[in-house]
Amino acid sequence: MFTWEDFLSFADRLQGSTDEAELRTAISRAYYAVHHSSKVFCTLRNMVHLTATGEDHREVIVALEKHKNPILSKTGRKLKSLFGWRIKADYSENLSVNLIAQCQYCVKEAHAIMSDLKSVR
Repeated sequence: MFTWEDFLSFADRLQGSTDEAELRTAISRAYYAVHHSSKVFCTLRNMVHLTATGEDHREVIVALEKHKNPILSKTGRKLKSLFGWRIKADYSENLSVNLIAQCQYCVKEAHAIMSDLKSVR
């Protein structure tokens, strides 16, 4: 059965690549793994009112950033950063960064977010 963490496992496999498309995909999948996991986390706690639009990304980030629990507010900041990298990976034609290192950073941060969400449950 599929879980959102399967996206993160896929990103783990792709992050060892030197292919730009695979590295960009790893960043995107790592973000979506934690976005959807965070969305479920927030929904179960009535922290967000989702609209099934692109605005849900911001809603989840803001709900976490503003939470009084310091782990969750830090998680929100990390998620916001990953969102920015996901946008760059998906839409920027030329990325002027070490894409291998950036991909590894994003996947590592996604694992940290997953861990933080599980620690608060």
